[in-house]
Amino acid sequence: MRVDTSSDRRGFTLIELLVVIAIIALLVGILLPALSAARSAARNAVSQVNLKSLGTSILTYSNDYREQLLNPFNPQFGTPGAGAATTAEWYSAYVPHMPGYVWRFNDAGYQTEMFAFHWAGIMLQYINPKDLRSPVQFNPADKGIIQRFNARFPSGADLEGWLWDSSYVYSPTMWFNKDRYTPATRGSITAPNVLGGARSVRYNRVAEVTAPTAKVMLFERYDTKKNKRPGAELPPNWNNPIARPNVAFVDGSASEVDMTELTALAASSDPLVSGIYRPTNPLWNLPTAMLRDPNPGYEIYDGQENGQNGTLSYPAFFWGTRNGIKGRDIPRR
Repeated sequence: MRVDTSSDRRGFTLIELLVVIAIIALLVGILLPALSAARSAARNAVSQVNLKSLGTSILTYSNDYREQLLNPFNPQFGTPGAGAATTAEWYSAYVPHMPGYVWRFNDAGYQTEMFAFHWAGIMLQYINPKDLRSPVQFNPADKGIIQRFNARFPSGADLEGWLWDSSYVYSPTMWFNKDRYTPATRGSITAPNVLGGARSVRYNRVAEVTAPTAKVMLFERYDTKKNKRPGAELPPNWNNPIARPNVAFVDGSASEVDMTELTALAASSDPLVSGIYRPTNPLWNLPTAMLRDPNPGYEIYDGQENGQNGTLSYPAFFWGTRNGIKGRDIPRR
């Protein structure tokens, strides 16, 4: 039997192959941005859920501790007339499950404020001490902080007795006396734990917050929805005017805040408006040397916009809210 070799079947020509490849490349070019946007949206949604969960945990903590907001610092310590001789380290927080050990936050002029970056370790001890690696403390798009955590604490490492930084910042107004944030320039601590004759560190209560739907308790350190800020390969700080960070409010909700609008309100020519929204520092310009881990050798500075190293400094929104715990961070929602 003879095989018929006169069939019409044939392979693709070079031109046809090139056309197919061009079509595939075009489809990939169309789909990749859409996939990237979908991935970014998913990470953003996870970050909002994380903030809401952490905010709810703090409120649950307050229910268990007579409505007190999370504060590891004892207001009695270091205060003249309240046992200062034996409890001078008011800026120290006790290490959970390790009697006699403390974490010291004693940066001159900013005592205890760096706890704002390292609060999650203590909060997770309350939520679930067996799951200190919980991803809830990290924005999934905040790759630098996650890589740093995994490098420092590889799988199986013991986290007890250590502190680390989180993607979410806990506002210092939650544990400071509101009087520290009354003047245009934030009040200074002139003596151990004393601010104008009153204790600077305080056990603030949820009931004392006058605008819980407008008072930010937690906020993303970077707006990771933006790939980079002008002139840099890093995303903008939460307080950069182009940012739209996710935040958690004292009422337990979480949402995005438009910093362009907030920046305009703080710069308003109406003193009644600027007097509400203009922070007391007024700029977030902490020294780079302070942006570090409390444990020597573990630097956490990674391009924060604080006015150093070629960066700009922006208003200390959420960090230095006018009137502190009783202040308002955003317009009424």
